[in-house]
Amino acid sequence: MMAIAKSPKVTTDRELINKFSVQQLKQQELSYSKIGCVAEHTQGSENLEIHYRCQSSQNIHGFVAQKFIRINGSPKKSSELVGIVNAVLFSVGDLDLIYGSPSVRRRYLDILLSQVDKEYLLSIQQYQKAIPRETIF
Repeated sequence: MMAIAKSPKVTTDRELINKFSVQQLKQQELSYSKIGCVAEHTQGSENLEIHYRCQSSQNIHGFVAQKFIRINGSPKKSSELVGIVNAVLFSVGDLDLIYGSPSVRRRYLDILLSQVDKEYLLSIQQYQKAIPRETIF
C-alpha cells in the first residue's frame, strides 16, 4: 500500500473497507481510517499516511470513499508517494509474468520503474492520458 498508494489485492479502494464498517457507517454517517508508516533513509525520515474518509451514499455500494495522501503532514497526490518506499511483491498470481501476455510483464516493469524514476512515472501517466486503455495505478 505504502509503495504505490494502492493495494495489490483489490481493484478499487472501496474493497478495502470492511463490510461491518459500512453497516456502522449507515448509523454514524461518517467513517475514517488511516494507514501510515515512517520511511527511514539516508537523508532522514518521512512520515507517510493514506487516509480514507467514507460517507454513506445512495449508490449501489451504500457509501463513497475518498482517499487523501499526506507526506510529513502535507497533502500530496498519490504519484508523489511513489518511490519513497520501494517494494517488490511476488505472489502466486505472478506466474502470469512468465506464462502470461507481454502486457502483464510491461505493467509489472512499469510499476517497478516508476518507484525508482519519477520522470518515468510522469511519462507513463501522460501516455495513459493520451492513449486511454488500461490504467497503470
